[in-house]
Amino acid sequence: MKIILFKTGRKHKKYRNKKKISAYIFEKILFSTFVIVFLSLIIVQAAMINPKVREVLVNENSFEGNPLQVEEYLYKKGEIFISLKSENANKKVKVLLNGDTIASFTSNVIKLYVKDGDVVEIDSTMADNAEVEIISASSNIIDKYKGTKLKLNSEIKQLTKIQID
Repeated sequence: MKIILFKTGRKHKKYRNKKKISAYIFEKILFSTFVIVFLSLIIVQAAMINPKVREVLVNENSFEGNPLQVEEYLYKKGEIFISLKSENANKKVKVLLNGDTIASFTSNVIKLYVKDGDVVEIDSTMADNAEVEIISASSNIIDKYKGTKLKLNSEIKQLTKIQID
């Protein structure tokens, strides 16, 4: 339902019709431009899937990079040796790496493979007294960890947080 508040003469009707026609033409041009650009975008993206066409369309390939190979690593690994000083072996004393149990002291010395940012903890909740020490570390691990000692009494304590050069 349309309500007309003011009615104007015929001169204004012609002006209104011209205004409507120009708005209609502008809308058609805008819509056609959108359809053409959208279809060309789809065609170019479909063509980029083919490697031979991609070489023609894209000059710079330095952004692509190289896929990872088997021998390439995203981080450096190191190793540390932890010794149980209080006893020869105690299965109840466990080594935690980032909160997960990875080993127990079935022998006096444990070898751990670590990476930068790993947290090494000792869990002696099942054992009464335990003393552990980092006896050696690989050359890429910061030297301050060698000789770190920790005494535990039925608890979980952080031994070290690994920093690799």
